Amino acid sequence: MSRDSKKDKQNKASVDEYLKQLVIARLEASSGNLKLMIGGAEEMTREDLIKNVRSESDLGKEVIAAQIEFLKAMAEGKIYENG
Repeated sequence: MSRDSKKDKQNKASVDEYLKQLVIARLEASSGNLKLMIGGAEEMTREDLIKNVRSESDLGKEVIAAQIEFLKAMAEGKIYENG
């Protein structure tokens, strides 16, 4: 493995960890009453979501992806567009 390739992997891991921590911070800052229903199956609390993000379960990865997409859309002004 080249030196640049190894450095790129380290940078990606660092960015991934940063994004995970960002999502956890956003969830922790949300209302303690936050609940999410997933596929009509079970109700997830804020703490359940945080646990899934921390453990990087499939659900946790989906939560991270959704939060990042939301932040991107907000930064691009798409959240505020009419019609």
